[in-house]
Amino acid sequence: LFLLFFLGCDYYNIYYNARDAFERAMEEKEKTGKVNQSLLKRAEEKCSKLLQFYPRSRWVDDALLMLGRIYLELEEYQKAKRKFTELITYFPESKLVDDAYLYLGIAYLRTGDYEYAIYYLKRAIEKGDKRVKEEAITELLFVYLERGEVERVIEEGERISDEFPGVREKIYLVLARAKAKLKDKEKAMEYYERLLSLSLPPGEEKKIRIEYAWFLYEMKEYERAQEVIEPIDDPEVMLIKGLSMLALGNEEGVSFLEDAARKGGKIAIRAFYELGRYYEDRANWEKAKEYYTKATQGPGNVEEKKLARKRKEAIERIEKYAEEEDEAKRHFFTAEAYLFDLGKPDLAEIEYETIWREYPDSPYVVKSLFALGYINELKGDITKAKEFYRLIMRKYPDYAAQAKRRLDEIEGRESKEE
Repeated sequence: LFLLFFLGCDYYNIYYNARDAFERAMEEKEKTGKVNQSLLKRAEEKCSKLLQFYPRSRWVDDALLMLGRIYLELEEYQKAKRKFTELITYFPESKLVDDAYLYLGIAYLRTGDYEYAIYYLKRAIEKGDKRVKEEAITELLFVYLERGEVERVIEEGERISDEFPGVREKIYLVLARAKAKLKDKEKAMEYYERLLSLSLPPGEEKKIRIEYAWFLYEMKEYERAQEVIEPIDDPEVMLIKGLSMLALGNEEGVSFLEDAARKGGKIAIRAFYELGRYYEDRANWEKAKEYYTKATQGPGNVEEKKLARKRKEAIERIEKYAEEEDEAKRHFFTAEAYLFDLGKPDLAEIEYETIWREYPDSPYVVKSLFALGYINELKGDITKAKEFYRLIMRKYPDYAAQAKRRLDEIEGRESKEE
């Protein structure tokens, strides 16, 4: 009897310690918005120990659910799916099965497996209590949003926003994102503002404010973007502030980008990249290359690293072209780098114009005229674009058919618009 009592106390203590570490990690996340990996790892270790040494204890289903949730927080989604599936498979009578369906659906949502996400969330809706149903219905809206069913999200979200007060925060968030996808600035702002009017945990409020600020920045609401994140001290906030200030013509924004870069981490990559763009726009090639190089180093967004490397290499090519003795060739390849690598059609246009006007016998003149037509199409100056294509038809008969096709395409679009 004493041995049984001791074993019972032992596995309960293991479970209690796991739950304590997990709950403390979640409380810290609510306050700071950050995941305490050390606490989660401790909880994982305790849960795994309970499953290994006490596989018949009364806490096994609890441990499986907790492990799955731990892996969700750690973004180890395959492990999370496995634990939720084990709970559903081996403990079908457990009171926690409904939660397992809910979290399994969320895990599939996070990995982009939307059909499975819908299946398990609907199972949670069918089987779960009121809390589980409300959460599962709300998570379904996020699935539909990811699948591009924006109108469905708005219709269903607006219908249930007053019915489910327990998950109103998530409903406002998904509605804000849906409106943002439609570029409906006013309605998106309305839902973000409603969301911020709720009593949110500090960590969650911080995340929402940062997300809202990025939306405002994209909508060119630079002053409001800064206001939304004003009370927050965070590298990403410094980045948004710096970009917003520069967009408003305030050069002090550079210091905020530098502060964000100094903080290190993933945000530093974006900050270095934006500093590279800042100096590139001012033709300070050395500084631009320096920051682009830094943007390719350390942890961070792979696409941003690729962009930084591409821009750095383009600048190096432009510098190399400056040494080219054939002036027409120098102008042409410099223009190509501006247009296709750096996305600066205005600077490219200057180079192409120089070729056409100053080197009319150059082998690069026809390509330059086509490029000038294309650039003016991009700028919306269709009249000028057509002038360049007609010039090619008059002066360069070998390329007349190609220029005629471009004219026909433009005129075809114009007739459709009429």
